[in-house]
Parts: sequence; structure tokens; C-alpha cells
Amino acid sequence: MIEPGRYEENVNVTKKLNITSLHGAEIVAKRSDEHVFKLVADKVIISNLRIRANK
Repeated sequence: MIEPGRYEENVNVTKKLNITSLHGAEIVAKRSDEHVFKLVADKVIISNLRIRANK
């Protein structure tokens, strides 16, 4: 569970995972030359997040 807020991260997901925020959170790419989320696993669920590249 992710708390509300703004997070600058580049996230690599390597296993089955449920990533969610009940009240919304914003994930911004820390490095603009990489994916915000890199998914290399099956059955990954991402919900109720705003995801965007860093400008």
C-alpha cells in the first residue's frame, strides 16, 4: 500500500506484486531515460496511481 503523495522513483518489479494506493499517489520517473515501472514478472497489479515521466 502506497501512502498519498508524490514519489520520484524508477521501480523494477521482479516478482508477483499488487501495488496500490487507496487515496491516490503520483509516481514520477527519477531518471527520465528509464521506465517509471519496469515489469519483469507475471501477475503484477498496479492500481489507483498516477504515473508519469520526469520532464
